Amino acid sequence: MKILLGTRIRIIPDNSDEVITKTGIILPESVKTVNSDKKFGIVNMKGTGTPWNRMEDIHLKQRVMYSKGDGLEYEENGAKYLILDYNQIIGV
Repeated sequence: MKILLGTRIRIIPDNSDEVITKTGIILPESVKTVNSDKKFGIVNMKGTGTPWNRMEDIHLKQRVMYSKGDGLEYEENGAKYLILDYNQIIGV
């Protein structure tokens, strides 16, 4: 896939099980389950945008947060990707 149309974004899902804070503290399992409905990924490709939404706040190699179950999963050349719409991104 070479071009994403509209406000679509292709990300590489971050499936790391271990949550480490900025200070280097590893969070226990009891804390991990609190935010288990939120997932993270790295932007790999973004669409062309629309005249009213150019997606200027989304950049390549940027880490984004989305809800669990959002997007369309697919595999290309052995790599797993997720296609999200701009509106499905919760935070950058």
